[in-house]
Amino acid sequence: MTKRQQYTYKYNHSPKGIAARKRYLEGAGKEVSIKSQARWKKSIAGKEARKRERAKLKNIPFEIFKTKARSAINKAVLRGKIIKKSCVICGSVKTEAHHTDYSKLLEVTWLCGEHHRHIHRTAERQG
Repeated sequence: MTKRQQYTYKYNHSPKGIAARKRYLEGAGKEVSIKSQARWKKSIAGKEARKRERAKLKNIPFEIFKTKARSAINKAVLRGKIIKKSCVICGSVKTEAHHTDYSKLLEVTWLCGEHHRHIHRTAERQG
């Protein structure tokens, strides 16, 4: 165990660390995290980082299809052309759109986040 790991372990198990974790889990930490992320996005360094990420994605042809498909489905949901449905596997109401074919922009399967990630993981393993 490195010195950094030892320090982190000691802090996390100290009364101060336990109190900090409890505050975070009660919601105070989440608000601070969201605010700090918003500040980062507005900062010059944050804007530059996002520009670099977008530039990387623009150079990958397959990513262009994915971006267009996501954009099309989000616009359709906002305009009321498509209504979000519950997860086809577990019935959860909090769902995400899963494209089996990115060329068919509005043909999606509605899945909860857990099942959506599971399907992508199994697809990656299969090649």
